[in-house]
Amino acid sequence: MFSATGVNVAEAEAFFERTMLHGHPVLSDMVAIYVDVGVVPGHIYFHERRFPKERLATCDTRPMCEPHDSCIVLQTTAVMKVGEDGGSD
Repeated sequence: MFSATGVNVAEAEAFFERTMLHGHPVLSDMVAIYVDVGVVPGHIYFHERRFPKERLATCDTRPMCEPHDSCIVLQTTAVMKVGEDGGSD
């Protein structure tokens, strides 16, 4: 996952084929991800209200350092596909 400035924010598993998350449709310009490796502090997760880290969402945003071991969504442009050999597409 990358910030708008190109900073590597976290490593995660992306589920491009997933169309629903937490009972809400995943829009075509978004991808469901499972955040599994540490996140750079200082970045904000902007979709907490609709796709919360935990039920029930109590805020609109959340620091990106908190969704570790959680399924969330991000814009597809923030996700870079990496092959099993570590090379990027």
